[in-house]
Formats: sequence, C-alpha cells, structure tokens
Amino acid sequence: MISVIRMSALPDDVYIDVRAKFSDDIPLRELYNYVKQYALVLMESMRDREYGRMLIDMGSQEEGLPHASVYVDDRIEHQVFATYQD
Repeated sequence: MISVIRMSALPDDVYIDVRAKFSDDIPLRELYNYVKQYALVLMESMRDREYGRMLIDMGSQEEGLPHASVYVDDRIEHQVFATYQD
C-alpha cells in the first residue's frame, strides 16, 4: 500500500494528514502527477491570502517515490509525499 501524506507547518505545530491510498502497482508517473497536482492545489489556496513568493520543488525520496515541497518566501509551508505503508 502506498499512502500520500500532507505535512503543513502551523505557528507552533505540524499538521499531518493521509490524503490518499494507492495499491503498490500504481504507475510511478500517475503517483508523481497526483503529488504534483495536490501541491499545486495547496499553492493556489495560499495565493488568495497574499503570501509572498511561492515555489514548488519536486523530487523523489530514498524509497524512489515522489515528494513535493511548497515554499513561501524561502520557508517550507507544506510537504506532500508518497510512502509505503502496511
């Protein structure tokens, strides 16, 4: 089982949420697109609140699964990543 997890920075805490679950045989490209699109949704939701400069950095983690970091003014505000879970 592969889970897509969102982590968001709060003023004095971290919010963690499992956004989706997929079977292990999902194509990597489809999983990458899901993570990327969800990161874009998070960035768009912040755009309405007049945040500063925003950037999404896509990559893969040590498991070879995709991750995205959403930066606002050089700080990571959100991370979205896929990971193997039982």
